[in-house]
Amino acid sequence: MEKTEFTIEKSKVECYKIRHPKTGMYWADITLDVLGKQGRISISSDFGNYANFWGACGSGGFKEFLTKIDRYYAADKFGADKWFDLDQTLKKYKDEVFFCRREGHIKAERARDIFNEIKELEGCSGETEFVSQMWNSTELMRFFNGTPEMSRTTTPQFRKFWETVWPVFIDQLKQEIEAEKLTPEPA
Repeated sequence: MEKTEFTIEKSKVECYKIRHPKTGMYWADITLDVLGKQGRISISSDFGNYANFWGACGSGGFKEFLTKIDRYYAADKFGADKWFDLDQTLKKYKDEVFFCRREGHIKAERARDIFNEIKELEGCSGETEFVSQMWNSTELMRFFNGTPEMSRTTTPQFRKFWETVWPVFIDQLKQEIEAEKLTPEPA
């Protein structure tokens, strides 16, 4: 068996330890491995663990890039955007039935039957139960040609992280960026 050769390079990273002083909750360790205009971020927190590498962050550098990303882009990159949203899914189904009824594409009795099946789905505790129950919803399945689309969004944990911890981290990065601009270049 051929031996694979590896190289090892040791580098320094920055770790931001964010803590809420009164509750002991809302903590995060955010580690940055900044390589000029590219970088890696690793997040361990009580809201979940996230990581990603960006190879091209534009002209301002990695830290500045992080200050400009939005929640949806970050959730996509961190894999936190696939949470099944039951309420939004059912709202979308109801809206479609309302539209088709208003346009005269389905009769009132069929719309009522579909709505009754949608109502039965309201008590589902999660995606697995929802999918299982949906397969028994014959009128709903027929209405959507066997493929009703489910709504997905960012996980509640990631949303909470983004609303509570991320702004604190971004404020710190902005302060560092400003301080770097005021520091004269070495001669």
